[in-house]
Amino acid sequence: MAAKEETKIKFIADQIGQLQISEKISQLSVPDLPDFRVGLKSLVRELKERLLRNDVPLLGIKGMGGSGKTTLATVLCNGPQVKDHFKGRIVFGRVTQSPNLKELLERMWDKIVGGQRSAFQDIEDAHIQLQQRLRQMEPHPTLVVLDDVWEIDHLEKLLFKGEGYKTLITTTNNIVVKYDCYRYDLPCLREPDAVTLFCFSACDQEYIPKTADYNIVKPVIDACKGTFFWRKPL
Repeated sequence: MAAKEETKIKFIADQIGQLQISEKISQLSVPDLPDFRVGLKSLVRELKERLLRNDVPLLGIKGMGGSGKTTLATVLCNGPQVKDHFKGRIVFGRVTQSPNLKELLERMWDKIVGGQRSAFQDIEDAHIQLQQRLRQMEPHPTLVVLDDVWEIDHLEKLLFKGEGYKTLITTTNNIVVKYDCYRYDLPCLREPDAVTLFCFSACDQEYIPKTADYNIVKPVIDACKGTFFWRKPL
């Protein structure tokens, strides 16, 4: 098969993978694990320890765009200990800069409460109804991931309280400072991990090819400050 055709097939496969990811997120399901990840083991361990504590209902992961916040949250939620603790009651929602909050709250109700619900008149009504229902329900460990939150006004409409109910937020700014929560500032990748991730993203291997000039690769990595946007399915 010609190299051009192989490249085209690979591109189509990647696009299909991204569509499947978007569909899972639209259903508030946890995305699949990324094909390749580096430098996350210690971060996942620390966040898991905090997440499973009874006195930590709210966690915030802050980091620049492309630093791996969504990847970190995905790996955390796919961990067997976290899955077992929440008995599969994990909701993973992408908020973004311009969310449809009413629709997101409707899907949160369907995922967490289930069954028939009264029509929500507006965002405020949706928040009130869902909070009331959570108080009435038998307590169940529940984890809600609010990925890519931009505005504190959006966050306020998506936060709820309940016994065993926990919320994990990923954001690029300081919106979680207002709340009494555990906040983790995501560091940039160490240079060896950044080199590995860059090489995997650029040429599907974990090391700099012999034909590549390290003096060209390193400035690119330095300019990205150890972060890279993931091109593999999350």
